[in-house]
Amino acid sequence: MGAQQKTMRLTIYIDPHCSDEVVADICELLRPATSRSHVFVRVLSGQRGTDSAQLGLEKDMTARLILCAHAAELAGLTPLPPKTCVVTSDELRSEGADSLGLSILDVVSPLSGDLETQVATWLSTALPSKHLTIAGDFPFTRAEISRDICSATARQNAMIALVPFTRGADMPVLVANQTKMLFQLALVRGLKLNTQRIPELLATGAVAFAGRLLASRLTPPFAPARWLVRGAVAFGLTTALGQGACLYYDKQAQKENERAAVEALNAAEQHLEAAGLKNPTDVLSGLLEEGSAAQG
Repeated sequence: MGAQQKTMRLTIYIDPHCSDEVVADICELLRPATSRSHVFVRVLSGQRGTDSAQLGLEKDMTARLILCAHAAELAGLTPLPPKTCVVTSDELRSEGADSLGLSILDVVSPLSGDLETQVATWLSTALPSKHLTIAGDFPFTRAEISRDICSATARQNAMIALVPFTRGADMPVLVANQTKMLFQLALVRGLKLNTQRIPELLATGAVAFAGRLLASRLTPPFAPARWLVRGAVAFGLTTALGQGACLYYDKQAQKENERAAVEALNAAEQHLEAAGLKNPTDVLSGLLEEGSAAQG
């Protein structure tokens, strides 16, 4: 739960030449849902010395996005601080990356695909320690963060299974890793870690046991091949478990949101009735009936 409370400070630097549409889209995407994330907006002056000094002074920022028309316009600001994403509005992201010598993952462009997906990928990749905070404050990132959590856990379990443990000794480690994955996927969707998670933990143990049986049946006599089979089985089962958990938790989150909305409406109606005011649902029904009668 502590990871969910981590704060994040993100600054958006806007070059005046950047497309207004891209500026509006990015600022709308990065509107945080809670106070855990603080998003600041700065307008660059166009004077490289001043802008470089500003970037260097704000060292406490978790991450930065620089919005520009062409990446070449930022050449005077290089090298850019770590955890910086360049959003270029008038060129492909590959061209922008070449201009600044950056990884293509650190450049975003509406000309190269969906802006939302690219920003979500960058946030998930650049800030893995902030996954839960990002997912809680920016819902559009949840699918990408979930994929990263699943793939990272699957790779870890594959590596664990490749280690020549004593027979069965790796199973507790694999189960613990899968349990951590499930908890993270639940928290990404805002679900609580309570007794409702017990059936999912039991399912994790069942999957691990099935994986052990499958690996035993497929195990060839030669040690190197045997380890590879175990690694492949661990990777495949962890991936399948993660994908299934994502679908399950999406439905659970939807149900909980609907339940919370109904409870909030009921609470509001109770407060109004306690204050001697009419139920808003009854008032609305009356207005609709009066309107129908007037039309008739």
